[in-house]
Amino acid sequence: GQHQTRASLHSLAEGQLLLVVLVNRSSRDQVWTERRGLMDVKLANTPAGERTALLAKPPSIGSDKSTTTGSNDDDRPSIGQSIISLAVPALAGLAIDPLMTLADTAFVGRTATNADALAGVGSSAAILTFSFYIFNFLCTATTPLVASRRASGDEQRALAVGGQALSLALVLGSALSAVLVLLCQPLLSVMGTGVTGPEANAYATSFLVIRAIAAPAVLSISAATGILRGYLDTKTALYVLAAANIVNFVLDVVLILGADMGPTGAAIATTTAEWLAALTFLGVLAGKLPSADGELGSNQESRAILPSTSSDAPLTVVPILSIPPWKDVKPLIVAS
Repeated sequence: GQHQTRASLHSLAEGQLLLVVLVNRSSRDQVWTERRGLMDVKLANTPAGERTALLAKPPSIGSDKSTTTGSNDDDRPSIGQSIISLAVPALAGLAIDPLMTLADTAFVGRTATNADALAGVGSSAAILTFSFYIFNFLCTATTPLVASRRASGDEQRALAVGGQALSLALVLGSALSAVLVLLCQPLLSVMGTGVTGPEANAYATSFLVIRAIAAPAVLSISAATGILRGYLDTKTALYVLAAANIVNFVLDVVLILGADMGPTGAAIATTTAEWLAALTFLGVLAGKLPSADGELGSNQESRAILPSTSSDAPLTVVPILSIPPWKDVKPLIVAS
């Protein structure tokens, strides 16, 4: 079942990347069309003697490196190349995501003196995996929503959608955390940990409650990944998740092998790593930390956004309280 779920997620991610590439290419084409129109108007109102100097001046086009519209069209990578450059980091990020639970299980299994600890971790991990996957639409719905707003030339609405996704992730994550903590015993009874004995149940309860504290972080990571994909950035998520896995591995060594804390130490390690990853994502989106591609983050290049916005301010995405219309998100949430 987990293999089928991951295969479905991979297929959905590949389809999303194709959609994002197409709509962002449409957005860039629209930018060039509007700038050509502005140049034509400016040339029409310029005295003949000054037109030569004006045409010789390279146009300001934000982060694009080309100096003419023709060379920009020639230098752009093909759609296939764009998809590959996005898909490889995205699929690598999907592969890295479950490694934290895998590392926890491996450390607990290698250090446990009986089967109770591993049974407790296995039952709790299954509940957590199912609970987090329910809210996968925070990533799969956010990506095309952000990309479609950018394709229509409405950068501010794209940022607003990102802020709404982050707010929704924090609210839903907090609610999920409360449900998991309050209903941990009924959920574990369904998984059968009570049958294995009180010791296994104690391990499972400790692991589930501590990991539940990270629910807002996990859902925020999902929403942030969707936002970054909408800006054609799949590398930042890969780097952040890889760093989080390194933190989790080091803490597993310290807390499980060194302090002999068993499943409790594994839960603390993963929860800490997930919150650090979430805070890093929020820092990148808020423009406080650099991103991998420079589309968002503190290292984004000075850009001239579409004339409708008339703003050179850095792009930032922070949680906001407004809610998107249900008609805009219903098809994507249902599909997710």
